[in-house]
Amino acid sequence: MPKLVKWSFFWSLAFAAVASKPLPAQYLSKLEVIYPREGLTITATDSTFVFGNFDFRPFGAASITTPVKFSVTVNGIPARLYPNQTYLAIVPVRPGAFTFHAVLRPIFADGTEADSTSVDRNVFIPYYLATSP
Repeated sequence: MPKLVKWSFFWSLAFAAVASKPLPAQYLSKLEVIYPREGLTITATDSTFVFGNFDFRPFGAASITTPVKFSVTVNGIPARLYPNQTYLAIVPVRPGAFTFHAVLRPIFADGTEADSTSVDRNVFIPYYLATSP
């Protein structure tokens, strides 16, 4: 009987440690970049658009403090958010290998931000002035 008590105590401590730890952002939120696709060659000289969708699904203790708004940025540029949980941003680019870094930040009613979720999208921007042979 003492072994059973020890194991039940151990499991109750383990459960308490896991239950009290906040869940990482990837379990609570989703961020997708629809355009541009990974590895796409984009013929743009100074800027292009990036669009996608996002979702935040709180559960457990997080559902009590559901965020009231969101912030999505692409390479630090704030994206315009739409009611159907989509976003659109016009982002400056430069020629060569280029990475779009999209970040979703839920913002709670008291102004604090939750853990962010990010997505990187690697594309190629061709040089617009090329020498001919």
